[in-house]
Amino acid sequence: MARLNPSRIVLALLFVLAAAAAAPGADVVSQGLRTAVRSAAPAETIPVILSFSTARQVEATVMTQAVYGREHLVRTLMTDGRARRAQVIEFLRAQGVEEVRELWLIDSLAFAATPDLIESLADWPEVASVRRDQNVYLPPAPAPESGAYPAAFSDPQENILTVNAPALWDIGYDGSGIVVAVMDSGVDVLHPDLAARWRGGSNSWFDPFGDTVLPFDFLDSEGVAHGTGVAGILVGGDAGGTTIGVAPGAQWIAAKIFGDADLDPGTSTFSRIHQAFQWLLDPDGDPATADAPDILNGSWGMGGGILPPLNECVTEFQADIQALRESGIGVIFSAGNTGALVDGPSSLSPGNYPESFSVGSVDDDLVISDFSARGPSACDESIFPDLVAPGEPIRSAARTQNGAQPLSYNTRLTGTSFATPHVSGVLTLLKGAFPDLSISALEDAMRDSAFELGDPGPDNAYGYGLIDAQAAYRLLADQTGRPAELLVRDSVFPEDDEALEFAALPAEETSATITVYNAGGGTLDITSVIIDGEDAGLFAPTTDTCSEATLLGTEGCTIRLTFTPPFEGFAAELVIQTSAGSLTLPINGSTDSPSPQARLSATDVDFGHVPPDQQLARIVQVENVGTGVLDISEVDTSELPPGMSLVADPGGPLGCADKSLAPGERCDLYLLFAPTDPGDVAGSLAVTSNDPQSPLVIDVSAVGNTPPPRAELLSPVQNASVAGDSVTFRWNQPPDADGDDVASLVLFDTSGEFPDPDTAEPDPISAALLGGSGFALFFLVARRRRILPVLGALAAGAILLAACNGSGGGGDGEILPDPVIPEVERRATVTGLQSGTTYYWKVQTTDVRGAVVESPVRQFTTR
Repeated sequence: MARLNPSRIVLALLFVLAAAAAAPGADVVSQGLRTAVRSAAPAETIPVILSFSTARQVEATVMTQAVYGREHLVRTLMTDGRARRAQVIEFLRAQGVEEVRELWLIDSLAFAATPDLIESLADWPEVASVRRDQNVYLPPAPAPESGAYPAAFSDPQENILTVNAPALWDIGYDGSGIVVAVMDSGVDVLHPDLAARWRGGSNSWFDPFGDTVLPFDFLDSEGVAHGTGVAGILVGGDAGGTTIGVAPGAQWIAAKIFGDADLDPGTSTFSRIHQAFQWLLDPDGDPATADAPDILNGSWGMGGGILPPLNECVTEFQADIQALRESGIGVIFSAGNTGALVDGPSSLSPGNYPESFSVGSVDDDLVISDFSARGPSACDESIFPDLVAPGEPIRSAARTQNGAQPLSYNTRLTGTSFATPHVSGVLTLLKGAFPDLSISALEDAMRDSAFELGDPGPDNAYGYGLIDAQAAYRLLADQTGRPAELLVRDSVFPEDDEALEFAALPAEETSATITVYNAGGGTLDITSVIIDGEDAGLFAPTTDTCSEATLLGTEGCTIRLTFTPPFEGFAAELVIQTSAGSLTLPINGSTDSPSPQARLSATDVDFGHVPPDQQLARIVQVENVGTGVLDISEVDTSELPPGMSLVADPGGPLGCADKSLAPGERCDLYLLFAPTDPGDVAGSLAVTSNDPQSPLVIDVSAVGNTPPPRAELLSPVQNASVAGDSVTFRWNQPPDADGDDVASLVLFDTSGEFPDPDTAEPDPISAALLGGSGFALFFLVARRRRILPVLGALAAGAILLAACNGSGGGGDGEILPDPVIPEVERRATVTGLQSGTTYYWKVQTTDVRGAVVESPVRQFTTR
């Protein structure tokens, strides 16, 4: 006869008692799920989402907690309801439900359940709703007009010019420092236009379909790598001869929400998308780290004849998007390709939410695309879409077939999916230019500065008009009072170095072009351009569009100088007088400069802590920082430590061996670390080249280590009122996955940001495991004689463990094989607290290898 698990008996008993005590409530099972339950066989399982809080409760939590900042909001969403979600997860597992996914952002759980289990769960008093976990489909791309192709190799691509993105690049705003997220079918990280722009690490790729480490993509039924095309338009470079991205300086991360399985390609579910949204809010699972993206691009929607119906406000993801918006993330969604399906409004969710910014499509004549969805919004009757952008046909990155075809492009991408990253990209540029402004302020500027199309005023086809990066920048510069700013670039060294320096010039006529920009707002009046200095007579301006010019924000003018350098060195000055001040540009050089010399540069790599049996990737960027061509002949991996390997070398777009790099060019080495055992490792890579200081040695290091589990806070509970000037902090410390000893430290402060926290170490002897709610369980079932001895034994064992401070050891007795160590309660008492003061507290846990994690934050007030 099988032995019953006592803990499961207790848990099941609690739920039975709770259900029995509950008064019959309203039916919480959705109509769609109710229909599925009636037609399902008794043993058949149906994917469901069980929610404890209503959407209105989640919305109230988001709006209330967001005022304290993103970290506080994430901690609140994670913590609220965690205990009851954990109890239900344990109950479901006791019922044989093996896979339960926690959707803490919306206080829900996702799993598959039988009809009987669904009916019983609906009776529990804390369950707000149980609904079917429906499918969402990758949007099909409309076919472009026959024979319509974009211009082939202009720099940048024509669609990028249409939205005026290069005007911001010219003055230094290309998206650098901004992180954008692509929520789509995936992204091909091997494409040379995208590889170096991936943020990398374990917090930059989310795949709910499988345990994949590197971003990848698949081809849909139309042969399109959807997410890769979107990412290319958003941040792509110019490896193929033309700039394809609106914000080529930005970094990207990606959440793969559409599967590529043979049986159901291009399909997602509500629960997987919820998982992706909460991952975007906190990619590494640690609210204290600022690793969420600045902008989210969502080139998908629900509708188009597939459940749910067209032109409805389907609020399934509204709470998720509210949380992202309130945390400061810009959320841009495609309007949908449903405009030709109906004669009237055809808006789709999530694009038609008030919290989303929606994008429609225009063709290369700036006429609204037939397929572009029309408004008004089915959610609030507002103008839909917000803006339009080029959407047919567009050239962007395509899948590289696992690196076999690195320079792969699709020149016929069509749909609002591919119009959307134009707007996301412009928002990225503006966020880089005005980092202190809110997303709402930037969005308002994009609407107010758009190039009007269609009927006068905003309408439900073109929205507010065509996105215009340059016009939006000028409007924001005026609104913020940004003054005119002089910026000068030259054709010799294009960066803003405020000097015109020549080297190794031939003794023959040569020339250089200087471009002057207004990098601020208002107007920049150039009064004069003068060549001065000892050798001023050598230089003749053959072009001068700057003298007496007036430049608006982002506008530029050019001065072209022609001269014949002498054999000896030369020096002169170009003096530019403007209303924003003057600039003296030194001009110097010679014809007898030393020969060009290649120089190799790369940074050392530290993987940090990587759990055994998992793997982490890092890209090592190797750059030629010299003036000559760099020829790399070999990458030696013989000194790499155990568990570490180099992929994509030699060969492939990420490889470096047998590569020639021009000055300023770089190649990428891709390192994987997959530890099998805990411990520190260190080694090196050696890159051999024609650099005089070759070989270049790149040090690599890592720690095979599972970070310790976060402490589970017990008391004081959230918003507790504590009497007196002392408090006892209590928490459970789960055992370390690697079996390491862990140390706990309480941090408490009067500020939730913990600028200068006080600390408290655990008391020498912690409380027993069955404290607090544990004792409540004990007394609840005390009359069950068969369970009482079991609980008594558990309590005794917990006290023994607590006396060892959670180590489970002590003494030289026999070591038992693989014991199941329960969580151990610890406590720390502090005195001297100020009366009538709100305190914040958390527990910091450190293992023997130095990995540090922190618990969520709670607060209490003394009285």
